[in-house]
Amino acid sequence: MGPARKLHAGPVNVVKIDQSFIAGIGDDTNDTSIVTAIIAMAHSLRLKVVAEGVESARQVAFLKSHGCLAAQGLYFSAAVSAADFVALLGRPLGQPLQLADRDDDFAPPSTRG
Repeated sequence: MGPARKLHAGPVNVVKIDQSFIAGIGDDTNDTSIVTAIIAMAHSLRLKVVAEGVESARQVAFLKSHGCLAAQGLYFSAAVSAADFVALLGRPLGQPLQLADRDDDFAPPSTRG
């Protein structure tokens, strides 16, 4: 049994791309190539892909254009408390969320006033 079959045969259904590779997107050709390859491999194995440590619109655009539609990182939000997380889940989509310890809207940094 080949390595890819072993990966796919297990309980794995998501591949997470480490933030160290995401940070180099567009600046480091090796990181960019690795991220592209991870996304392609995951898709060929019918696995979901999540990028961690996303901090810029440029990274989001690159990931979307390569089919990585799930991401986490400071571009979207800093870490929130459990209470703020529960409040976030209860808000209508697109409505600003006032976090307990911040007075800015829950939006990517590039759209904050």
